[in-house]
Amino acid sequence: NKYIGCKRLEGLSEKTLKQYHFMITKFIEAVGKPVKEIDAYDIRFFLASYQQGKEISNRTLVNYQRYISGFFAWLVNEEIITSNPMQKIGKIKTPKVIKQPFTDEELEKLRQCATSKRDRALIEFLYSTACRVSEVVGLNRADINRFTQTMIVRGKGNKEREVYITSKAMFYLLQYEETRTDNDPALFVSKNGRITKDGIEYIIKKIGEAAGVEAYPHKFRRTISTELINKGMPVQEVQKMLGHESLDTTMIYCTVKNDSVKSSHQK
Repeated sequence: NKYIGCKRLEGLSEKTLKQYHFMITKFIEAVGKPVKEIDAYDIRFFLASYQQGKEISNRTLVNYQRYISGFFAWLVNEEIITSNPMQKIGKIKTPKVIKQPFTDEELEKLRQCATSKRDRALIEFLYSTACRVSEVVGLNRADINRFTQTMIVRGKGNKEREVYITSKAMFYLLQYEETRTDNDPALFVSKNGRITKDGIEYIIKKIGEAAGVEAYPHKFRRTISTELINKGMPVQEVQKMLGHESLDTTMIYCTVKNDSVKSSHQK
């Protein structure tokens, strides 16, 4: 509980804190030892047995390993234990799967199948700003600077950053605005008020099904970041736009086209 309290002070979201709490509690209960007596063999056995029992992927297991590793690093830093058994645990190999962005044709299909003004505005906004779903949920109409076509969003760890709205996205946002008769301050609403994360995911999924395209909100984020890098935007600027702490995270999102690599090589 002290550890979770420290992570909360660092600005981690409540959702992330719940994941930390769940995994570390599971680990401590399964090992059944005081933290000072836990060794590398206990950790290896737990990770192996948990993966086998739950049939989870190596990628998921890496996240669980990260939660436990962070806990032990904190224990050392707080001088609760003298050595970190996680340092003896090897890196878990994960398959490198490149998730593809939307093609131009798929984007047009999604646009054509977005039958309401709200849904079309939502698609253009996600594609223009590369916002996370959780960020979109918290935005208000008053947050838009219509003169500069920018917004300030609050991302992970309550960190703010500026996002940019294309003229096309602004056009559809204004069209959607004209159809609204409610007084809700939220940028996007449903019948029950401010739209939820699940609501946005459901809308994009249904539009995708109608268009015959695999669609989910995060794919817009991957698409715009890939396009910007392929058009020459420095990856550090893409990183800032996406709100990533690490450049490695940004590169996971981006699929660099072979044509771009060939062109750069020729230059």
